Amino acid sequence: MSDFHQSNRIVNEKYRRELFDHVTKQVRPENFSNFKTTDPQRFYLNFKNCVVPLINTEIQRLEKSLTHTSDSHLLLLKISTLVDAIIQAALDASIWLHNHTLQKKLHPKNIPIAIIARGGYGREEIYFQSNIDVQIILGQGQTEEIRQIVKHLEYLFVHQNIFQTSTSTCYANTDSLGRELGEGKITDLCALLEGRLITGNPDTYLEAINIVKKVSALQKENLLNYCHEHKNYYEVSNTVFQQEPNVKEELNRLYWALALARLKYDLKNTNQFELLDELLKNDLISAPAFKNIQSSFGFLSKVRLFLHCNQKGSHRDMMSYEVREKIAQSMGYGVKEFFHKYFYEAAYPLKKYSRNIFWESMTPDTRKVKSLSKNFSVNSQHQIILEKDPTALFSQDPIRIFKIFAWVSEKNYYLSYSIVRSIEHHVDQMCPIFIGKDDRKEVQLCFKRVINGKYFSKSLRLLHEFGLLENFYIPEFKNICGLLQDIYVHHFPTDIHVLSALDILNGLETDE
Repeated sequence: MSDFHQSNRIVNEKYRRELFDHVTKQVRPENFSNFKTTDPQRFYLNFKNCVVPLINTEIQRLEKSLTHTSDSHLLLLKISTLVDAIIQAALDASIWLHNHTLQKKLHPKNIPIAIIARGGYGREEIYFQSNIDVQIILGQGQTEEIRQIVKHLEYLFVHQNIFQTSTSTCYANTDSLGRELGEGKITDLCALLEGRLITGNPDTYLEAINIVKKVSALQKENLLNYCHEHKNYYEVSNTVFQQEPNVKEELNRLYWALALARLKYDLKNTNQFELLDELLKNDLISAPAFKNIQSSFGFLSKVRLFLHCNQKGSHRDMMSYEVREKIAQSMGYGVKEFFHKYFYEAAYPLKKYSRNIFWESMTPDTRKVKSLSKNFSVNSQHQIILEKDPTALFSQDPIRIFKIFAWVSEKNYYLSYSIVRSIEHHVDQMCPIFIGKDDRKEVQLCFKRVINGKYFSKSLRLLHEFGLLENFYIPEFKNICGLLQDIYVHHFPTDIHVLSALDILNGLETDE
């Protein structure tokens, strides 16, 4: 972990101690319980009325601090800590209510319950309107008393919508957890691999987490395959340019890349900010890639936090037409400047570098099934692959790059990861003014093949993705790149709208 993130952890631990102390003093069951009656519904409501003002005050304070900071890592830690504090208060209240109702003296340390944060909550990456995913583990020796305490906890925290967002709760016991994870959904195992103890019995948690580790070792191949299923996030044609982009979807590209790398290389950190530090420390990403990802991740995280301040419900992560000007102003930009930064300095670089992490964590398919030339072949997945070292190949003759797009247009081939990386590595070295007359003719002939190909729109998207369309063929196209269309019904900026129209045109069947 970097010194910066380690410092944030220290700051957050101080915040945790102070917040927990404050909540403990303010949320005392004996102060809001009616000793004359044992109506649990009244108790649940009184608990909610007690904690909601505390939550709202703290959320408002955190939202206010968002304007003055670019440190999303620390802010997300604090929001997660706030949820932790309320869950701790809910468990304490559940035990108190059970003891008071039945005149018992159960001590929290003797209750075999572990409450585990899963998914984004487990990674301590809770945004203001994020869903809260909790797993309740019951240890050995569970009784009807324990189940009653869990029932109180569920009513106190889950059913009353205290955080005004979706809260999901799963239940398991240590006796059957291994079997359930081995036979159940792989998504549950993934979520628990990102789990951490919120509160409860440490021994029960340790027993549960050891089971999770054992099952994950047996299911590692299935876990890797599950991550591989999300490779469509990194397709070149899967554009990030939309006029109403979903910020969560942009961030999912980084998430699945890091999730795959964490499983592949057995990395320890689950928090994405800190996992990036671990990748850099282990030389799994370069320093420039690390810096670019950090910048993009920080920018998009802050945008998502601002969105959650202004929107609720299912569209809270959408940069809707109604709020985009307000979000741009909150980030310190005009709308046009903001979207240019969003597209070209955040979303696109994050997509590119996340894709590189993802593909470098996979085993490439190098099985040649067809030869295209002495330098290029096609593998079993219809991807164009290289026969020789790409560095030497494109350095000697960068014009070879343009032939690739002609093959895509004519045969509907895909680009392998090695091809994509090679193009990105050499595209900055290519400039029309440095290309000789004969080579320029060949470049133009390649474009003619692209236009005449059966899958021309797919190839044009690829040329645009790498900046070749505007630099070599249609210079005016760069004037519409990322240009917003200020009409509500348009989903894409102008350049992507044009390419989308070409997709439709390409898809039309004509009579012979």
